[in-house]
Amino acid sequence: MENFVYPKFRFLLNGGLRLFLIFTLLNVGADYVYANTDNVAIPLSTGDLDVDGYEDGILNAVGCSMTDLFLVTASDFGFPLGVNDGSLSAANVDLSAKWGLPAGSIVVSVEGASTDAGGHFRTINNAPITFGINGTVPVIVKAHHSSGIQSAAQDGIVALDNVEYQFIGSLSPGIISVVDGNNYYVRNTTASDYHPDINVEWKSQSPVTDIEFYTTSTSSSLIALYVAPYICTDTDGDGVPDMVDLDDDNDGILDSVEDPDLDGDGDPLTDPLDSDGDGHPDHLDIDSDNDGIPDNVEAQTTDGYVAPNGDDQAAYVSNDGLNSAYPDGLDPVNTDGVDSPDYLDMDSDNDLVPDNNEGNDFNFDGVPDHVYTGTDTDGDGLDDGYEGSDVDDGFDVNDEIDDPANDLPDTDGTEDVNYRDLDDDGDGIDTPDEDADTDGDPTNDDTDDDGIPDYLDPTNNVLDVVDDVVATDVNTPLEIDILGNDIGVPENGTLTVNNPENGTVVINDGGTPDDPRDDTVTYTPNTDFNGTDSFEYTICDAMGNCDTATVSVTVGTVPMLDAVDDMASTESNTPVDIDILANDTGIPDLDTLTVSDPANGTIIINDGGTPDDPNDDTVTYTPNTDFNGTDSFEYTICDAMGNCDTATVSVTVGTGIPVLVIDAMDDDYSDIYIDGEQGGLVLDSNVFDNDTLDGGPLNPDDVVFTVTATDVLNINPDGTVEVAPGTAEGTYTIDYSICEIANPANCDIATVTIRVSIVLVNQIVSPNGDGMNDFLFIKGIENIKNNSIKIFNRWGVVVYEGKDYNNQNNVFDGKSNGRSTISEGDYLPSGIYFYIFDYQKENSENNTKSGYIYVSK
Repeated sequence: MENFVYPKFRFLLNGGLRLFLIFTLLNVGADYVYANTDNVAIPLSTGDLDVDGYEDGILNAVGCSMTDLFLVTASDFGFPLGVNDGSLSAANVDLSAKWGLPAGSIVVSVEGASTDAGGHFRTINNAPITFGINGTVPVIVKAHHSSGIQSAAQDGIVALDNVEYQFIGSLSPGIISVVDGNNYYVRNTTASDYHPDINVEWKSQSPVTDIEFYTTSTSSSLIALYVAPYICTDTDGDGVPDMVDLDDDNDGILDSVEDPDLDGDGDPLTDPLDSDGDGHPDHLDIDSDNDGIPDNVEAQTTDGYVAPNGDDQAAYVSNDGLNSAYPDGLDPVNTDGVDSPDYLDMDSDNDLVPDNNEGNDFNFDGVPDHVYTGTDTDGDGLDDGYEGSDVDDGFDVNDEIDDPANDLPDTDGTEDVNYRDLDDDGDGIDTPDEDADTDGDPTNDDTDDDGIPDYLDPTNNVLDVVDDVVATDVNTPLEIDILGNDIGVPENGTLTVNNPENGTVVINDGGTPDDPRDDTVTYTPNTDFNGTDSFEYTICDAMGNCDTATVSVTVGTVPMLDAVDDMASTESNTPVDIDILANDTGIPDLDTLTVSDPANGTIIINDGGTPDDPNDDTVTYTPNTDFNGTDSFEYTICDAMGNCDTATVSVTVGTGIPVLVIDAMDDDYSDIYIDGEQGGLVLDSNVFDNDTLDGGPLNPDDVVFTVTATDVLNINPDGTVEVAPGTAEGTYTIDYSICEIANPANCDIATVTIRVSIVLVNQIVSPNGDGMNDFLFIKGIENIKNNSIKIFNRWGVVVYEGKDYNNQNNVFDGKSNGRSTISEGDYLPSGIYFYIFDYQKENSENNTKSGYIYVSK
């Protein structure tokens, strides 16, 4: 209750107990008979403590209620009875137990006391009684004098602490009430010493610490002391009543923030704000938006989170009910910068996935592991579904979340925890943009159907369709599973195909026209067609990501393509037609013929009027003017499936010129392992080793060596072949030429072929027995030597390690063999893991790969 403070009760900020006490001092007259000297409750209905508008109106309004009365007697101080000389005194007597209060709550000192035989206090002429009241619980005093006042005498009290008093008794004619500064008394102006119809009583208007009772009568005046405790609500149990507690639920957010006084009456107890409508106003609710994440956590940044201190009651009292970790209260965080702060925002990052999902989905499957139950056993506003094993732990304001960065779900381990991260999986695509079906709910979109929704799956958008090569007999349709070798085929998407030149293609959608994953195609060759055909297909997902591949079809028996070297001759300055294909085999009906430029002439292709059919093609070679000697050029034939072959044509120009022999031999290193990612020199490569000059071994110093490096390959001057780092898997070629220095026309060209492999660690392990990704597959492992692998969980603990991994009987299938908290052979929980893979290439060079893998069951 921080939006207002009743002035008369401001003193409670220095207290700290739930019971508010009203002390009553009664003077009932010398002939009054006390019937309750034991510690027995006297019901309020007796009228001995008539709490009128002051206590009923204010204390009840701030959550306090009155209980029964108790009489305080001389025996509470251990005083002897019948002492009538004002000699009795006691200092700091703890009377707290009389009302069942903690020690130190009510502490009373007495000076100048007298007692009667019944154990009650009395005051005598010239011997006033002084009461000093301290302790942690403030008190309101009612002071009573007897009805026997001698003529011309007075009975009264002195407010030694200058507290204001109000006379609330009743007087008969001739008995007057007087206020003289801090002296309050009644005077008898009549001739009679006894007035049984009067009631002499004052009530303090604020807490009392020192009061004096006196009489000027020659006889004594009997007094009595009663106490009426007030019980005040303390919701969070910190020892500071709500009426003066700056943070009633102890969540660190000031009540003045949690209840913004929307009704304008300055009182949070009337129409308080209840944001989630659970019956607990925000200032008494440790989860004001019912998302399962405590307000104390949501009000602070993740990295800067400070857990509450273990304060005792004294600390809370001194801090007006605030935990010492937040002496000025928290300034609530608003992650998305719009609408409400996080503790009132059901979607703090505005990513379309509610906080109660992102803050409770610990296995990253898009479904919260803790859910709302509608039951709140301990009444703290946090539903039992989010309380964990202890549903009755009271106002545990952070619910044991001492480190939100590690205690709350964080898929990618970057930026922030999921409920504050606009890109939960760190794939560079914001969560709202991974709502493939645009229904406003990213949790139901799983493009690759791996059980992990796209917004938590960093690999779901890697769509990769791969070329296919198939064969069928003449006049025989063929059903082709073109998607069988593709990666990331979407659940929602499209498949389209173009028409082949020599057949037709029909898509079989498997009865799911919007789900291409089960699609196949049927290729039907044209009647009697024999040869190679091809068509393209394109896959697109719901977000417009597309990829295209080519299907090459061999129909019937197609002879192997083989281009054979040719020799020709002509006179100087005389063109010559050369039928370069006459000695070749397997020339396709459909595809391309290309030629290189000779060094000492020009080439023209004669396509015979059929530009796409090289079968009838010839070339015309024209030597440069007055050139005499040997020239050469290459030609290449490729079929529709990309199969190519190259041959060299040597031309002798002029008469009587001897044919000089230089022979650059092709080199094939495709059987030597080359790691495309690492690149480097091809082991034991030297292209000059098999080349000859004039019938003998080639000396590189005798020739001019020429090579044009490609993006992938280069041949060094010493003949070694080098592969560029980051080269994709596949077969590559590069040409080089050698020309005799003594006779520059004596040249030859050769082709070098290499095969590049890669070592690729798959990123997905899903050991569910479906035959897909059941173990961690490492591509290219058969091409390497020694290897070892270690797999770590997100805390850096080794959960698997092994040597000589082989993709066969020595594999990681989701089971732990190295984590003490999981039995060997048990499956690891779903989540993100980190691997380090060390291996040696054939040249014993050490290499390391590392990265993340995702285990999903």
